[in-house]
Amino acid sequence: MSDYKFLTRWELQAPIETVWDAVSDPRTYTKWFPYISRVAQVAPGDPDGAGRAYRFTITGKLPYSLSFTVENVHQDPPRLLESRSTGQLEGTGRWELSQEGDITTALYYWHVRTTRRWMNLTAPLLRPLFAWNHHKIMDKGGTRLAAYLGARLVANTSREELRA
Repeated sequence: MSDYKFLTRWELQAPIETVWDAVSDPRTYTKWFPYISRVAQVAPGDPDGAGRAYRFTITGKLPYSLSFTVENVHQDPPRLLESRSTGQLEGTGRWELSQEGDITTALYYWHVRTTRRWMNLTAPLLRPLFAWNHHKIMDKGGTRLAAYLGARLVANTSREELRA
C-alpha cells in the first residue's frame, strides 16, 4: 500500500461554529465540496457523534473515483473531530479548528493508504500526480466552502507532509 500524509489549511472570515457546522456534517459536503459525488450515512453513532459513519464517493481531476467510509472516533465541538477511514482509502483524518479575531483556521490532517491494487502498483511513478489530485480537490473545497458560508477565504493551502 502507498501511504500519504496531507495537511490542508483553510482560513475563513467566519465564526468557528459556522465552519464547524459545515465540516463536521458530511451531509452538507455535496452542497459545497464539488468532487464529492455521494455521501450516505451508514451508522448513526452515539449522541456525542462517536461511531457516526458515512460512505463517500469522490472523483477528482483525474479519471478515477474512490469510495471509502469515514467513522467519527472522537469530537470536541467546535475544535476537534477525529475519524478513521476504511475502504479504498484507509487511515485517519483530523479536523482542528481555531479562531483568532474573525478568522477561523481549519486544519485537516489526512493520513491514508490506498488499497486499490493499480494505485499501489503505479504509485512509484504516479505519486506526484495522486498528490496533485488531492491538492486540487482540497483547493476547490476551501473555495466552495467559503462561498457556501458566504465568507471570505483568507488562506487555502494543501501540501504533503514529510513522510517519516
